[in-house]
Amino acid sequence: MNKLILILSVFLSCTCKAQLKIGDTGNISLGGILPRSDYKLVVKGDLMLTNHPIISPPLTRSTELRIKLGNGAPGVDIGTPTDGIAFYSSETGYNKIYAERVNTTSDLKLKTNIKLLEQDNGLIFQLKPKVYNRYTNEFRNAIGSKVEFGFIAQDIAAVFPNMVDTVHNTLLLDYNQFIPLLVGEAQNQKRQLDSLRHQVKELSTLLMECCQESNNAKNYTYKPVANSGFFKEDISGGDNQNTLSQNTPNPFSDETEIKYYISQPFSKASLKLFNLQGALTKSYPINNIGAGSILIGKDSKLVPGIYLYSLVIDGVEIHTKRMIFE
Repeated sequence: MNKLILILSVFLSCTCKAQLKIGDTGNISLGGILPRSDYKLVVKGDLMLTNHPIISPPLTRSTELRIKLGNGAPGVDIGTPTDGIAFYSSETGYNKIYAERVNTTSDLKLKTNIKLLEQDNGLIFQLKPKVYNRYTNEFRNAIGSKVEFGFIAQDIAAVFPNMVDTVHNTLLLDYNQFIPLLVGEAQNQKRQLDSLRHQVKELSTLLMECCQESNNAKNYTYKPVANSGFFKEDISGGDNQNTLSQNTPNPFSDETEIKYYISQPFSKASLKLFNLQGALTKSYPINNIGAGSILIGKDSKLVPGIYLYSLVIDGVEIHTKRMIFE
C-alpha cells in the first residue's frame, strides 16, 4: 500500500511539474510550455477568470471573463456570459480605450421589429450640445485640461432614454445611436429643400410667362426713377433701331447669353445688370456697333433671384428686360 501511494505521488508530481513551470527569475508558465523572461505569466490555451466554482456544463451563469485563442476570424475572443465588460477602476473611474478601429454588430439576423425611421417630430433639435472639461478621477478633485464637446447624459435621457445606461452609478451614453437620427434628419431636410426648389422653379416659370406676355402686349421698357433706386414702366416703345433680346436660357443656373444690336456709332455703350432694388450689380462694356452678345456665367457671382438688364448707349437707357438666376 505504501508503495502504491509513493508511486501515485511521484506520478502526480511529475504531471504537475510538466504543466506548471517556474523559471529562474520566478516567471511562470502553464500548459506545458517554457516560461518567458518578458512575461510574468504565460498560459498555453484558453483562460477563464470566475467567481464561481467550476462545475461540469451546463453551468448556471456566473461572473466570468473568458479569453479564447484561435476561436474565430479575429484570432482572440474576449467575453463574459453576463454580457457586459466595464473598463473601470475605483481610483480613476472609467478608463480610456485606445484602438485603431472599433466595429459594432449590425447584422440583420441579430435584429427584429425592424421599421423605417420616420423622424418628423423635431426631437433632434431639442438636443443641447455642450463644451466641458472632465474630472480626471472618481473623486472629482482634479480637472483635466482637455476641452471636449458632447452631450450630458441626463439631458439625452429626457429625450432619448433608450440611449442611456447606468453602470457603477454613472450614466453612460451610446453615441452611435445619433448616427441614424442625423442621417434621417438630413434626408428630411433634403426632401424639403427639393420641394422648395421645385416650387421656386414653377413660380419662376409662371413669372417669366407672365412677364413675356406683358412685354409682347406693350413692348415694356423700364427706367430708373431718379434718386430712388427703383424702376418704372415706360410704354413709349424705346428706340426701334437698337434692339435687346431676351436672354437664353431663362431661367438659368449655369450661364446665359444676351444678344443685342446697335445701329449707330456711339461714344460709350454698356449692358448694365440691376437687382430688383435698382442697385447696379454688373456692367459689361460694349465696344462695337452692329450685332453682339454677352455671356453671363457663374463667374459673375450672382445670387439666385430676379434681375433686370439694360442696354445703355451714351447715357440713355434703350431697353430693359428681366432674367432669373436659379
